[in-house]
Amino acid sequence: MKIRKATKKDIEQIRKIADVEELRVTGGDRAPSERWFNAFIKEKQMFLVAEEDKKIVGFILGERVTGDLGYLWEIGVEKKLRSKGIGKLLLNEFIKESKKRKLRSIITYGCYNKKTLNFFKKNNFFHGEKCEELKLRLIK
Repeated sequence: MKIRKATKKDIEQIRKIADVEELRVTGGDRAPSERWFNAFIKEKQMFLVAEEDKKIVGFILGERVTGDLGYLWEIGVEKKLRSKGIGKLLLNEFIKESKKRKLRSIITYGCYNKKTLNFFKKNNFFHGEKCEELKLRLIK
């Protein structure tokens, strides 16, 4: 398993991994656009992939939001390969990259399902301020 920086060539495979119900928090009804992923590559944000046998099996992406605060936008692993340590490998590399960039904290928002919350808790994340998602649908 190789963890490396994402490239434009990876985006099609990443979008397939991201097009699952539990990752639609940031994009609404479907996987984020190719343009959204490209922006993270172009702006040299923290965008990593897990690659096995030349196939992308997972990804993680985030950025510095302000000062020393980082935001983890998404982490995704191919459904059939979950619970095999790939997410942990990606998260560990993301944390290393965050430390190199002198970030002191990382925040993320997880869907309210036990597996997602347990993953983050096992990796030393804790509950922050309680917030409610409020959504305005502009296009019906």
